[in-house]
Amino acid sequence: MSGQDILDQAAGTTTFVHNYLHINWDGSEVQNDKATAVVTGVTGNPVTNGIGAVPIDHSVLGATFEDRITPIAPATAAFTADNAPPDNIDALTVAAGPYRVEFLAFPFEAYGTAAQKADLMTRTLDWFGAP
Repeated sequence: MSGQDILDQAAGTTTFVHNYLHINWDGSEVQNDKATAVVTGVTGNPVTNGIGAVPIDHSVLGATFEDRITPIAPATAAFTADNAPPDNIDALTVAAGPYRVEFLAFPFEAYGTAAQKADLMTRTLDWFGAP
């Protein structure tokens, strides 16, 4: 799942977000609408390890509504944001047995170049075990 402002206000406090996406969201503006120019793959993450820094093109959707998320175990950070502090998490992955989730708190369509999008999608599908 990916998109901007999916968690806005009370939407992020739902049981689905908490128990399925494994995100702790307080419904306040503290985590909401944090413009991100660049996301960086997290070392050791099964999907984003080695990706490096990738720009987010805000002209695609004409807005800067990326959110900061707080993963709930067993979720782990997948991408961090370019702005301080360093624990600004913009994406996560969850692996628990055969259960897999990837959540991007930024719009996939604004992520990098076409080649970078294809790389991330390939990594994701491989991790999901797609044939």
